[in-house]
Amino acid sequence: MSMWRSLSPGEIDLAVPGKQCVQVRLGREAELMLPIVIVHNGYGPTILVAGGTHGDEFEGQITVANFCRGIEPENVHGTLVLLPLHNVLACKAGTRLTPGDGSDLNRLYGRPGGDGPAHAIARFVETVLLADVDWVIDLHSGGSAHEFVLSSNLQARLNSAEFETMRDPLLAFDAPYAIVFDEVSAAGDMPHTGTLEGHARALGKKAISSELGGAGRVTPASLGVAEHGLRSLLSHIGVVPWAGATRPDQSRSQLLFLGRPEHYVRNSLAGRFAPTVALGDKVRKGMHLGSIAPLDDPLAPPEPIISPTDGIAVAIARHGLQQAGAGVIYLADTQDRVVRRKEPATKDGRS
Repeated sequence: MSMWRSLSPGEIDLAVPGKQCVQVRLGREAELMLPIVIVHNGYGPTILVAGGTHGDEFEGQITVANFCRGIEPENVHGTLVLLPLHNVLACKAGTRLTPGDGSDLNRLYGRPGGDGPAHAIARFVETVLLADVDWVIDLHSGGSAHEFVLSSNLQARLNSAEFETMRDPLLAFDAPYAIVFDEVSAAGDMPHTGTLEGHARALGKKAISSELGGAGRVTPASLGVAEHGLRSLLSHIGVVPWAGATRPDQSRSQLLFLGRPEHYVRNSLAGRFAPTVALGDKVRKGMHLGSIAPLDDPLAPPEPIISPTDGIAVAIARHGLQQAGAGVIYLADTQDRVVRRKEPATKDGRS
C-alpha cells in the first residue's frame, strides 16, 4: 500500500503532528506531482531541505530521499519539510533544465509570473512553504557541467554580521571545504539571481547550500559527505539531535572565499579543454592551469590557460569540448578557518 497522499497546494498543513508523505498536484497534467515529506513534532525550528534543484545533481536527491525514509517523528524537535526531488521532472530526466519549459528552476525564485512546470514549482515553494520556514538547506553539486570540491556553501561577505551568524552552521556541515561566496558583478557567474537560497535570504531566512562533487555522477566520498553534512547540520540547528554530529570547533572544513572576478577562469576560444591541475590543487598567479586546442586545425598549438591569481582549484569543467568564454576553472582564496568574532568595544571606543 502506497504511503503517498495526493493533495492540492491549499491542503498542505505543516503543523499536522507526525510524518506526512504527500504528492502535491501542481498542474493540470498528472505528471507534475511534487513529492514532499513533512515531519512535525513538538516545538522547534522549521527547516526546508531540498535535493534535486537541478536534475543532473544526484547527491542531494539520494541523500534527502534516504533521510526521508529513515526519519521518524519522535526524533524531530520542530518541523522538517523535505523535498527529495525539488525539480521533479528534471530529476526524472536527469537534466539541469526542466522538461516542458526548458527553465532553470534555480533562476526563478522571487520573480513573478511565468508559465510551465518549473514556474509552478517555484510558485508553490514561495507561496506555500517559505513563509513558515526558518532555514533552507539546498544540496547542490556540479551537475553535468562541472566537478567541485566537496563543500558546504554560504552566500555572505566575509566578516559581515551574516557571516558571523552563519559561520558555525557552515563548519558544522563538516565537508572538506567551506566556501563563502559573494557577488561578482564583473564575472556574473555566482551567485546567480533567482536562486532558492538567495530568495530565502531576502525573506530573512537562514540558508546554507553545498557543492558536493558533480560531473554527472555520485561517488562514495560525495555521498558520504552529503549524508554526514545534512545530519550534522540538522543536529547543530537543533531539529534532529544526532550523537555523530560534528561541532563547529571540531570541523575539518578549510574555509575558502569565492568572490573576485579573477576567481572565474575562462577560455578565450572554442576548443578541446585539457586541464593540468586537479581539484584541491594550490595554484599561483601566472601558473599554467591547462590549455584549449583550437577546433579546426589539429596542427595549431593549444592556447595556454594561465592563472590570474593565487588560490585553490575548487571547480573544473567536466567536458573536454568547451565554447569560447566558458568558465573552465574556478579558484578560491584560502582563509583562516577560525575567524574570530570581533571583541565588543569598551566605553572609550577601544576594542
